[in-house]
Amino acid sequence: MTLPEAARVTPSTAAARSGAGGTPPAAAPTIVDLFAEQVRGTPDGVAVVAQGVECSYAELDARADRLARRLLRLGVRPEQCVGVLADRSADLVAALLAVVRAGGAYVPLDTRAPAGRMTAVLTGAGVSVLVTDRAWRATAERVHGGHLVVIEDDEDRVTEPGTALPALVHPDNLAYVMFTSGSTGV
Repeated sequence: MTLPEAARVTPSTAAARSGAGGTPPAAAPTIVDLFAEQVRGTPDGVAVVAQGVECSYAELDARADRLARRLLRLGVRPEQCVGVLADRSADLVAALLAVVRAGGAYVPLDTRAPAGRMTAVLTGAGVSVLVTDRAWRATAERVHGGHLVVIEDDEDRVTEPGTALPALVHPDNLAYVMFTSGSTGV
């Protein structure tokens, strides 16, 4: 059984999470819904400031949309784990949003971790697609033998105007999977 299968919502776990009598509560908004609402309300507002560069909600939305489409073309589906190896930047935020928008669950890799640890995390999570930036591309190629998506490659600049992404996200879906060293952090 893979990690997403172990965490998947089943009728029995859904009933345990629901209100009285096992009736599921009304669907709550998802991360994707909440972000879309923010984009509609303040498209020109500053969403991310990283490395001295500001990125608006509309720009971040467009970046995430392009990347989500690439992930969907590679077969990413709800609750599928997608690795992310990138420096802190607006592109990293776009990548995380893209994975969730495509229905996947992101698995962030610690850039300080040795290659063997990265490979173990990717294997343990059953990752077939790894999203990276140009700075980490060589490492990504060493630690992952599956599909590699480099953020803001020329393919990302291709847009598909007027076509909305299908609604793939449910409030009970996995959004991310974290691997820790096993320490409690105390």
